[in-house]
Amino acid sequence: MIKAIIFDWNGTLYNRDVIFPFTKEILDYLSSKYKLILISKAKPNVEERKNLIKSLDLEEYFENIIVKPDKFAEDYADCIKSLNLKPEEVAIVDDRTVMGIKIGNRLGCRTIWITEGKFSNELANEETGQPDDKIRSIKELKELL
Repeated sequence: MIKAIIFDWNGTLYNRDVIFPFTKEILDYLSSKYKLILISKAKPNVEERKNLIKSLDLEEYFENIIVKPDKFAEDYADCIKSLNLKPEEVAIVDDRTVMGIKIGNRLGCRTIWITEGKFSNELANEETGQPDDKIRSIKELKELL
């Protein structure tokens, strides 16, 4: 049973220059049922990304927001450990197979790949592993989870 969801930022909750119109509605719904975490890769300006997330009033939905120049499996593993959960109790939602999906598969989490957007041609392969689920946007999480 899924108890927490780790989200990617760009292409998942936000689209390069604007928050998706359904992001807050979905986060509001999901935060009442799951612990939510945000892990964002922000090169080169970490502080700018943190300020953007804060300016959009999204902090209230997340147990933790991690913004770093790069994302590593350790960041995800540390989040899971801090929540006192097992990897199989955590879903990772990402639009990149070579980032969140690959990391989630290696950790033993449920992986949910967003197949629309800039990285839709970045197909899963032997290195990344196949995602457990494929959705077009986080709007579909209501029915999926």
